Order: sequence, then structure tokens, then C-alpha cells
Amino acid sequence: MYDVTVDQAVRQGRKTIWLPALAIMLIMPAIAFVALPQPYGVMLSPIILLVAFFVAGLYRAYAVPRWMTWAFARVRNVHELRRRAAYALLIPEKSDTGLRKFEIWTKVQRSNWDKLALRFEQPDEFIDDPNIPAETHVYFSIIKRILALPFYGLMVFVGIWLLTSHQKDPYSFKSIFGYLFQGFIAIVGMALIYLTIREMMDRSPKIMMSNDGLATARLPFSSWSEISDMHIVPRGSGKYRKYYLEYFTAGAKAELELDAFDMSRKKIDQLLHFYQGRFISTSSVQPAAKNLIKIKNESRAK
Repeated sequence: MYDVTVDQAVRQGRKTIWLPALAIMLIMPAIAFVALPQPYGVMLSPIILLVAFFVAGLYRAYAVPRWMTWAFARVRNVHELRRRAAYALLIPEKSDTGLRKFEIWTKVQRSNWDKLALRFEQPDEFIDDPNIPAETHVYFSIIKRILALPFYGLMVFVGIWLLTSHQKDPYSFKSIFGYLFQGFIAIVGMALIYLTIREMMDRSPKIMMSNDGLATARLPFSSWSEISDMHIVPRGSGKYRKYYLEYFTAGAKAELELDAFDMSRKKIDQLLHFYQGRFISTSSVQPAAKNLIKIKNESRAK
């Protein structure tokens, strides 16, 4: 009955929701720009972009319900799928958000979804994997730091080169402002190089997750029985988007940026919830996430 994995469902969602919508937003303006005589193509470009955005949004409004009724009917662990789908920006993290009002559901889809929604009243099924160790550490990524160093070095070079360039009137307000700005660029570049090298030399673990609980470089150890509402959330958009791990422990909210480590965000998310599930399966303590997981006493190796 459940013949689709969470990974497969998320990949299908990207193919059927995001890729066509992105294609619409890119291809429609390109066709209009080529087809319209100039300078009308340039003059009408704002309207063309708005129309492309509207058509892409209209497509998404139909595509999301179609994917949801397909995916949630075929995946075993619906709580995990909802979390991962929100993480992949396929659906909003919260079901009552205003964005859901723009989705267009047929009567059949709505009826099917009402039946599927009953599955959220049941916990996800946990299957232990003996190949996953009792503890996993996550470190800063050296490769990402090495790739960033040339860019920071270029900032220093450009700042110093501009700072030492000949000025016709070196004491004018424009020149003095230029000196300050160019010096600022060079100083920022040097500071980033220093911080990057320091992080490269820091080989202490930044995330420590185990069968017993979770700790980070900034926050002390918390047992899984104390942790609730753990999820990864995106902030920002485009190249400025960052991802954060958020959870509540001891009545306080904890968060950690996840864009600098030697393990992918997807893998971190999977391991965090796996260790939480393993704790639930072996502990008599009632954890905060108990309602999201049920235990199946068999291993994936079987």
C-alpha cells in the first residue's frame, strides 16, 4: 500500500510543482520579449513579468493539491513527509497559513484529503537501523571554508588596490569617502579570512546527537524527553536564504544555523528524528514527541 518513500515523494513534488512553475516564470517573459517588436517588449516587461508570476501561481494552486493527495496516500510516515515537504518549500509549514487559501481543490481531492487527514492522528512508524551508531557528531565544513577564502581574498585585494590608486584630488570629500569605503572593504575581507581560518582549525563537534539526546556547541545537552517541536526552517529568500534548526527544551526556544557543516541539512534532519525515535523505542520516559512516532520491532536490515 505504501509504495513511495519520503525522498521519492519530495523529489516528485519538486518535479511537478516547482520546476514547471519556474519554467513558466522564465519561458513566458522570454517568448514575449522575442515575439514583441522593440521597444514594446522592454516597455511591457513589468506587465509580462506580473502575468508570468500570476500564471505560475495559478499552476501551483492546482499542482499542490494534486501532489498532496498523491503523496500522502502513498507514503507510510505522513508526519515526516509534511515536515520534509515544508522544508523543501512544497507546502507551508503550518496548515492554517494564509498561503493555503490560494490552493484550488476539486471536490474529489477535498474528499480524499479529508480521509487522508485522519492519518495525522496516528503516529509515524519507527524502524530501527542497526547501522546507525549510538552517537553522531557534526563539524564545520572545511571544503566550504576553502571555497569561500578566494572571495574574501579578492575583497582584500580590491580594497587595497583601490585604496592605493592615484587620486587627482586626494583631499576632496569624494576621495576621503572613497578611502574610508575601500578601507572598510579590505578590513571586512581580512576579518572574514581570519574567522574562516579559525573555523577551519576548530575541529570540535558543533552538533552532538545520540540515542540519549542532543547538544550543540552553544547549548548544553538536552535529553530527548525534554525536546519538542524540533524542525528545520528556512529564513530569507534566494541566495540569502538560510536554514535553522529550531526546537524547544526546558521551556526555552533553541536555534542553530545549519549552513556551515560537513553534513547536509537533509541528513541532519533525518538523523535527529531517527535518534529521537530510537530514544522513544528504548526508554520508559514519556518524551515530548511521543505522539509522532510508534514503534515497529524490526530493523531495516530485515
